[in-house]
Amino acid sequence: MNNYKRFSFKEVLIIMLVSALIVGLSSGYVVYRHFDKKDNPINCGDLASDPFMAEFIARYQEIIENYYEDIDRSKLLDSALSGMLSYLGDPYTGYLDEESANNLLEQLEGEYTGLGIEVSHGEDGGIYIMKVFSDTPAFEAGLKIGDKFLRVNGESVEGKSVNEVVNDIKKGNRSTIDLAILRDNIVKEFVIERRKLFIPSAEIEIINNSIGYMNISTFSNTTSEQVKRGLKELQEKNITKLILDLRNNSGGYLHSAHDIIEQFVKKGEVMYKIQYKDSTETIKSEKDSNTNFTIVVLVNSGSASASEILAGALKDTYGAKLVGTKTYGKGKIQQTNNTSSGGMIKYTSAYWLTPSGFCVDGKGLTPDYEEPLNEAYFTNSSREADNQFQKALEILGK
Repeated sequence: MNNYKRFSFKEVLIIMLVSALIVGLSSGYVVYRHFDKKDNPINCGDLASDPFMAEFIARYQEIIENYYEDIDRSKLLDSALSGMLSYLGDPYTGYLDEESANNLLEQLEGEYTGLGIEVSHGEDGGIYIMKVFSDTPAFEAGLKIGDKFLRVNGESVEGKSVNEVVNDIKKGNRSTIDLAILRDNIVKEFVIERRKLFIPSAEIEIINNSIGYMNISTFSNTTSEQVKRGLKELQEKNITKLILDLRNNSGGYLHSAHDIIEQFVKKGEVMYKIQYKDSTETIKSEKDSNTNFTIVVLVNSGSASASEILAGALKDTYGAKLVGTKTYGKGKIQQTNNTSSGGMIKYTSAYWLTPSGFCVDGKGLTPDYEEPLNEAYFTNSSREADNQFQKALEILGK
């Protein structure tokens, strides 16, 4: 087992898991909590004279008064919001009902009910366990890296996406989950308890007494503080080389990525840019960094959104090298707002760009060193089998 730093329960945060499974790549996100850019705000007077709003109100009133059955007005409004957002045709824009909204907030705040594993699709399209966290139900039950999912609660996972398997694990009020996995060509069955878990989002390790390793699994409310403490510990041990692992990190809060970048770049240097509908804003560091690491960043197709913002800033401004495979390519920022029914609207409010002005959306970041992960890693997850990690060591001069 890796010897990485653990933080106190008060510091424990979200990871890329919902109900013990990693968030699917399609849900990569970067949430801008304090989006105050309003060049042309709409006021109540504008709405009062808007013929489209008048039409909407008239039809709403007509349905309430004339429909032959009683109507739940809250659900009617939810459906209207969902249809309005669906019209925009943006995969990252939509309406979340109360349950889905709570799931998202659960991710970002750091507490979730699950098993304690991280999974991803393997080369054969199957769903494999990529990590088992200690002191979790999965760890206690004996699940291992490389285990392949066959069934969840008696249902086959063949042909399903990671998100669909997430839903299989989450649905119902079960206190336990029945899993069938394939290990060394032998089918094994487990009955595992679901419970509330706290997992750190930034873990550190020292390799060969000379190279720091930090894995950032998501960007939640306090990830930047964990990163700060981890970097301080490395500096106190005179570590000047760092491997930053962002593989399979699907995103999180923009402010979290922002605060982490400021721990590396100098005051006044460009961190990223935000492209609004009618203008582009350049975001520069407002703090003086005291770090001086030679950095290699590990990325793959699961590195999305906030991960790409951090990787792009470290590459363009800090001079870090990227190793792995092309990132996901999610260059949009989402704004959220709660509704009176407990739901949430989530819509794209801007693009973000790298310091050099590159928009990753639909393109991704291309590593300086293209290094597809060896298939052997899915059955032998040791550091020796991780050729991307080994390439980072080579670059840093192990």
